Amino acid sequence: MKMSKRDWIVKQVYDIYGPLDEQRRQKVDQVGNNSFLFLYIYFNIASFIALVMGDRYSNDLLIIFSFLNLLVGFVISTYLDFTINSNNLSNLEVNTRQAQQLKLHNRRRGILYILEYSIEFYLIIAFVALGVNVPLLKSLTDFKNIIFAVVYGIIFGLYKVYRKNKKIIPVEDDEQ
Repeated sequence: MKMSKRDWIVKQVYDIYGPLDEQRRQKVDQVGNNSFLFLYIYFNIASFIALVMGDRYSNDLLIIFSFLNLLVGFVISTYLDFTINSNNLSNLEVNTRQAQQLKLHNRRRGILYILEYSIEFYLIIAFVALGVNVPLLKSLTDFKNIIFAVVYGIIFGLYKVYRKNKKIIPVEDDEQ
């Protein structure tokens, strides 16, 4: 049976191994709906505050909402990760040899994760600098921004590899 694009996207976003049966799909949909509802309420409140106070405190609101958005994103991603893991939706039980191969594959993919996170954060830093009237070329060539983005990419890339490897559960073979 061929997997639909929706199932493939859901499995990638929520980092789910194995088949996506009806029970798993219902749990994933419930978690996604709860997250969406929280984000919808948060962004409505944040938009109302920005609308009411935007003229007078625009610079302060930019800084406050930048950090608040990061915090809300962290809370939502932690909720998703905790709920998916507590329902055992993302664990993969394989034999010992396959577990070693998968962990090695995840380590190799870690280089791509590091590059991805570094480039994304580097561009975010550059475009945020535009908001505080720093020329784009200067922010793109600033050595501190490059080092900061690389360190950020290494930290989050290694964390993602650690999380993916933690979800692989080796099971002893019965055929021995």
